[in-house]
Amino acid sequence: MRTTALVGAIALLPLLLGGCASSGPREERVDRLSLIEQNLARVIADLDELQEENRANRSEIVALRGELQEALAALRIDGARLGVQVDSLEAMLQAIGERVDDAELRIDNMRQELRGLRYSRYGGAYSTAEESEEADEEEPAGESAEESEPAEESEPLGEAAAYRIAYADFLAGDYNLALSGLREFLRSFPESADADDAQFYVGECLYNLGDYEAAVEEYDAVILHYSDSQYRVSAMFKKALSFLSSNQTAQGVILLQQLIRRYPDTNEARMARERLRSLGLNP
Repeated sequence: MRTTALVGAIALLPLLLGGCASSGPREERVDRLSLIEQNLARVIADLDELQEENRANRSEIVALRGELQEALAALRIDGARLGVQVDSLEAMLQAIGERVDDAELRIDNMRQELRGLRYSRYGGAYSTAEESEEADEEEPAGESAEESEPAEESEPLGEAAAYRIAYADFLAGDYNLALSGLREFLRSFPESADADDAQFYVGECLYNLGDYEAAVEEYDAVILHYSDSQYRVSAMFKKALSFLSSNQTAQGVILLQQLIRRYPDTNEARMARERLRSLGLNP
């Protein structure tokens, strides 16, 4: 409104000046000059007022710009913090996923290992029910356990007992002791039916101890030397996890993809697909 009035007042000035130049009587010129002066004064006042409003608007714009910059800076800081938190959560979820996968494999392996096997304490080791019955039959009738002669401590363990003791150490979480027992078992009984099982659990001990490069070699031994082993696919999966855990991501991803192609219907293939998705890859 004020701007419109100002423009109108400026537009009247030429008409007033023209009228003043063409009029005859002195009084009429004086009245017109007075009117022009009044209009000029009004125009000047309006200009001053507009300039004052303009300065106020500029101050508000500067203040708003400063507030916006502060808000953007705060958003950037919050975004960076959220990014760090998201990365940390993703790392935690990946670690949890690895532990869950490892636990599932261990459960599957234990089910296969313990299927049809009943454990009972005998002679300081685990034995099957059949072996316990055979030991009972060998004991003379009427002779108590206290009367029987104790076995010599230096007597070497048999094949079955040696494996079961080492495997029991593994189940107990004593991976160093289990590793020693399993390797000794493989040296003493390389042709045993449990040799592939022992070889796989050597890799498992090293994996759980964090020695991923050594674990890769032991899992490789299962894959290369025991083609008919029930642990062959599990060894392939755990070898891939060992690569991932040792920051050899490309090798781990390639091995997971190979596992899915070769054994698509296995539990390990399902876990391999989940792991690839967690890495942002399409299985």
